[in-house]
Formats: sequence, structure tokens, C-alpha cells
Amino acid sequence: MVWNNQTEQYIKALLEKCQQHQWIHAQSEHYYSKRNTIYTCVALSLTSLTGTLTFATSNNRDNFNINIIMGSVLYVSTVITGFQKFMNYETLTVKHKTIYGKYSELERYVQGQLLLDSELRKDANELQSEISEKLKEITDNMPIVPHSITVEFEKRRNLFADNV
Repeated sequence: MVWNNQTEQYIKALLEKCQQHQWIHAQSEHYYSKRNTIYTCVALSLTSLTGTLTFATSNNRDNFNINIIMGSVLYVSTVITGFQKFMNYETLTVKHKTIYGKYSELERYVQGQLLLDSELRKDANELQSEISEKLKEITDNMPIVPHSITVEFEKRRNLFADNV
């Protein structure tokens, strides 16, 4: 298929979709990374506190209140660590970062094609098929996006159209 204005507009719409998803997954990666860091720091701090209390009271095993405090802190630390593992923040961070990278790669490829003179570009049908196939492959492996990111994206949606 020969390149024409309609084909180019369709390819630009796909490019815009890549840019939108890049933003969404970059924000999602930051969202999950931040939560993972917070839970990790809190759990490590509480575990360290428990260890310090254990050594500080090793000569005084008869103090019931200190043993209760140590047990409570250790319990809270264990619950936080369990919650962190259950919520899978670390895995979600990596998945969103990977998807962001794939959208970035596709965006660079499409932009490269659009920068070429129409005679030097890939066949329009072939390029459309290739882009659609890559988008399907990426979206098939896409993790869930937090609701707050989706809401923020909807507020910013028009900014992406201006950048293409």
C-alpha cells in the first residue's frame, strides 16, 4: 500500500497510543516502586528495632513489658512484610518498567519511520500490521494500572495529542 494522508494519520494515532501507554506505565512503575520502598523501609526499621531491643534486654529476661513490646514490634514487622509480599509491589514495579520500555521502543521505531521520506518508509500495510502485532503482544502482557493513574491520565489525555 502506498503512503497517503489517511495512512499517515492512522500511524500517528498509533504513535499517540504508544506515548499515552508509556506515560501510564512510567507512572505505574513509580507508584508501585514508591510503595515497595516504603514498606521495605518500615519492615527493616521495625526488624532492626526488634533486634536492638533483644540485645539491649538480653541480661534482663524478667521484664515482661519489654518482652511484650518486642513481640508486638516483631508481629507488626511480620504483618507489614507479609502485606508487601501479598500486594506484589516489587513484581508490579518490574512489569510496568518492562512494558514502559517496550512502548518506548515501539514509539522510537514508528517515529523513525515517520521521519523518513515516504518513498524510503516501509510499506504502509506492512508497517500497520507490524505495529498492531507489537501493540497486541505488549497489551497481552500488561499489568493492571492503579485507578489513581487512570484518573490522572484522563485529565492529561489531550496533552499527548499535541506532542505527536
